[in-house]
This record gives sequence, structure tokens and C-alpha cells, in this order.
Amino acid sequence: MRESKQIILSVAVYLFGAAPIPIGAEVSTYWSQYVEAKSAGTETIIPDFSFAGYRHGEEPIPTVAWTIFDVTDYGAIPDDGLSDKAAVQVAIDAAEVNGSGVVFFPSGRFCINGPEELNPWVNNPITVNGSNVVFRGSGSGPGGTELYGERHMNLTNESQLWTAPHMIHFDGPGSRSGTASNVIGDSVRETHSVTVADASMFEAGDWVLLNRVDKSPEAVSEAVTPFAVDSRWTSLINNGVLVDELHLVDSIDGNEIRFKEPIHSTVKADGEWSVILFDPIVEVGVEDIAFVGNWTASFAHHSVYLDDDGKNVSHDSAWSALSFTDVVNSWIRNCRFTSWNAAMKVGRSSNVSVVHITLDYKASHSTMSFNYSTHCVGGLIE
Repeated sequence: MRESKQIILSVAVYLFGAAPIPIGAEVSTYWSQYVEAKSAGTETIIPDFSFAGYRHGEEPIPTVAWTIFDVTDYGAIPDDGLSDKAAVQVAIDAAEVNGSGVVFFPSGRFCINGPEELNPWVNNPITVNGSNVVFRGSGSGPGGTELYGERHMNLTNESQLWTAPHMIHFDGPGSRSGTASNVIGDSVRETHSVTVADASMFEAGDWVLLNRVDKSPEAVSEAVTPFAVDSRWTSLINNGVLVDELHLVDSIDGNEIRFKEPIHSTVKADGEWSVILFDPIVEVGVEDIAFVGNWTASFAHHSVYLDDDGKNVSHDSAWSALSFTDVVNSWIRNCRFTSWNAAMKVGRSSNVSVVHITLDYKASHSTMSFNYSTHCVGGLIE
């Protein structure tokens, strides 16, 4: 894949409401098998989508009442045409020191990346690295809050056109520490448990990666079945298959770890699977904000043009708005995105809900993506 030297088998699932079955209608054999298999605790043919979204869909997205950190109290001035990036970052830092907080944006336009900023600051995103921080605006429509990216972001690697950072990053540690144990028993997909060599290093409530790295030709061939492996797919052939499923540990019995959610891969005790402790940030959100970029060109995939400094401006990523990475139990809601290459990216995250979104721009590289993510949900997107 473009952003990785490995194939990623990610599980970003989308949840849709189910309509009642009319009287006399034929029941799908797949549904009948699903009901029977769930009752018996065996493999279902269709995946179990019912654990997707914020807190597995069991609780509504909250409207938190944490301490307010108004960006105007830290020097941000709406509608003055000057950059507010530094003031916004100070407000975020104060919320993180507090342990929680709502970073509040009153009505008006706040510039989050302006031409007057000097490198390298101009290419540094606004960052949130702590849990329990919510961006809240005053609405995404007329009279509400706009976060304006006037100037593009630069590529961090001139030869890789997807490497311009998003203007706002919510990033957890996501560390893959030495805390890991190999899987020593087979597990059927769509069931909830795996057996590891030593489960004593984990406890209920931990977030973990169910991980597989397999470079064997057999694994590569299986991953693309029923197609044949093409010799031009050098990344897949050389680096093999990578599976990362994020899971919440529900309970532990001996060396058996039971997850809150079903696993979505067939797990084999072949030495290629392990469970790795994962460290995300939690309970972060973005709500009631319009994100406005300054992308006006006609999109051409994998193309560039030169800015006034002679740097490549990427059609793929120069104006990218919002990124969540290593995040769980979080949300983006009631937001509008206008004039971007890419609006939202949710990467290596789990149980993130993206709902009630308006995408207001012509064709470009991406609108919303779930990359390497598990049990996330996107819906009510216009």
C-alpha cells in the first residue's frame, strides 16, 4: 500500500440500521446461519458489526461538561486574518495539564495555518497528545466557528506525495512495548478468545493489538485469493501480510484472553500471531466546527505544483484537515469540511464514531478514511 510497506488487513466497519423483515418475506440463509452460530459460539459467515462505534455502540456520544479552555483567553482573535495556531496550542496544552478539558472556539474564523508563519513552524500541525480533550465550536453553519487553513502544509518527503501532515493531529502514544505474548492456540474468526503463552502481563481493560506478520509465499497468495500474485506487487511480496486488530480485553482465564469484540481473522498457532499491549488516548472529540481549507486547483492524482518557495505542493495531501491516530472511544460529529485535499483520517484506532458530517468541496484525494482501524463507524455523511 502507498502509506506502508506492508499490506494492512484492517477492519473498519460501517454500521447501518436494520429494517424489520416483512411478514412472509424469505429469511436469508446467511442470517439464519448467523443467528445459529452466535447462539452456539461458533463461526459466523457474515461479520458481527454490532460492536462498532464509540464505546461499542452501547453508550451515546457524550456532551462533556469538563473545564472550558476558551482559545480567546490564550490569545486567539477571530476574524483578524492572523494566525491563531500558537494560541490554540497553548489552550490545548493547558487542557492536557488539567487532565481533561473542552478547547472552545467562539464564533468566527480562526486561522490554523497562515502564510506569515515561518518554517518549520508553518509545517507543524496543531497537536493533541492527551486523553479527555474535546474541540468544541459554536456550530458548523453560518454564524458558527471556522478553522481556516490558509496556507498548505509541506511534504515531509518530496518523493512521497501523501506525506504532508494534517493541520490538526490527535495522536496517542500507540507504543508497542515489550509487553507481548505469542498465540499458542487456534481461534475461529467471529469468536472472542485467543490463547497466549503468558497472559499474566495483561489485565481486563487493556487495549491490545492482535497482530500477525507473515512473509511466507503461502500467506501472500492466500491474501489475494482468488487472484494470482502479480510480480509487480513488490511491497506485498517482500514485506508480507500484516494484520492488526485492536481489541479491548474483557477478561482473562489462565492464558485465555477474551475480547469485548469478536476477532475478524482466522487465528492459527503457527508462530506468526501475537497479542501486543497498546497505548491509545481515549475520550477525545471534535464537534460543531467548520474546517475550511484553501484548496482551489483542479485535482490531479499524484500531481504537484510549485509554491513561491519552490517546494512541491501535493494534490494528494497539501491541504489535509484532521487526523486521529492511536485513538479509541472517541468521535467527530456535527462538522463541515470545505476545500480540502483530504478531510478526515482515522488511523490505527478503534471505536471511533464519525457522524453528522457535511463534505462541501469538489473532487479531491480523499474525504474520510479509516486506515488500519477496527470497529469504527461513519454515518450520516452528506
